[in-house]
Amino acid sequence: MFRMKRPTKLEVQKNFISTIKGMAEYWDSLPDKTSKEKLDGLSFSILAMLDGCNVGFPGFKVIPFPHPDDKQYAIDNGEDYYPSTVDIAGTLHEQYHRIK
Repeated sequence: MFRMKRPTKLEVQKNFISTIKGMAEYWDSLPDKTSKEKLDGLSFSILAMLDGCNVGFPGFKVIPFPHPDDKQYAIDNGEDYYPSTVDIAGTLHEQYHRIK
């Protein structure tokens, strides 16, 4: 039976970053697109990858990682704070063009 090895954190990071670099090269190579269209395309592609819509990658959790003092600071100043328990991934790429 063939078994794939579990990639290390460093290997996952390298594959992730290499894929983003490849996306940037792809979108930059499109001569018929404006800079804005290229940036939108790259942004959408990265979000789709995080959501698990890229062959070769699973979806990723996207969770705020605030400094431990941020919550109390925000409360003391009457502001909202980011909870570190909310995974925002899953539909990021679907929402990208909906948000103006």
